[in-house]
Amino acid sequence: MERVEFFFDLGSPWSYLASTQLDALAARTGVTVVWRPFLLGGVFKATGNRSPVYEEVASKRAYFYRDMPAWASHYAVPFRVPSEFPPNGLMAMRAVVAAGRLGRLVPFARAAFSAYFVDDENISNWEALARVA
Repeated sequence: MERVEFFFDLGSPWSYLASTQLDALAARTGVTVVWRPFLLGGVFKATGNRSPVYEEVASKRAYFYRDMPAWASHYAVPFRVPSEFPPNGLMAMRAVVAAGRLGRLVPFARAAFSAYFVDDENISNWEALARVA
């Protein structure tokens, strides 16, 4: 059986939006989706990149704030740019790894994505993560 690896960070709006499409992709194609958490901040640091909200070019930064809601509308999924964006995602990503060790990675990740990008819960703190769990 074919599989697709979905590399995600709970603080990434692109990861959240992609996650909302995975079930349909699997149903349409018969692939198995394997969720793989990774630290986007670490990738940013290693590559000299950064979050679009820190972009010095104002038009590029503004595009991010238009692009995300447009994709959410296209996918017909709820979305908001969280008030604490970008998050310090280290605790959240540790929590998703722990959830994976308990066999609950996907349900936890989906709940955390919703808490952050729909309900505006700050996933940078343990209290919000405990509510998600």
